[in-house]
Amino acid sequence: MNNISNYGGAASPTSQIGYNRLLLLVAGLGGLLYGVDVGIISGALPYLEATSGFNAGQLSFIVAAVLLGSVISTLFAGMLADWMGRKWLMALSGAMFVISIPMIALSHAYGTLVLGRLHSDDLRNTRL
Repeated sequence: MNNISNYGGAASPTSQIGYNRLLLLVAGLGGLLYGVDVGIISGALPYLEATSGFNAGQLSFIVAAVLLGSVISTLFAGMLADWMGRKWLMALSGAMFVISIPMIALSHAYGTLVLGRLHSDDLRNTRL
């Protein structure tokens, strides 16, 4: 009985440790994906420059779009987490990341590429 009152009756300490480790793994993978997403554009820039005809300003904005997505999502992540719940918002964040991948890969215009890069980082702050 003492065990139940100490942990709110929901889970034993061992299952709570396992759940915490899972959350740590998911958050770590989210950070890893963010780092890959930010860094991978450097390998694509020479090809984008040679094949797309974008000027230097457009290329700079394509690179910065992920960071702009971070700034924008920071403003709304807490409010959305309160409204939707943290788990649902994390699921939405993952879904938006998955949707952004083909959006970036299949884009043939500047606008869709920037939009895909912006969405690749939407709500990233919910994984923190």
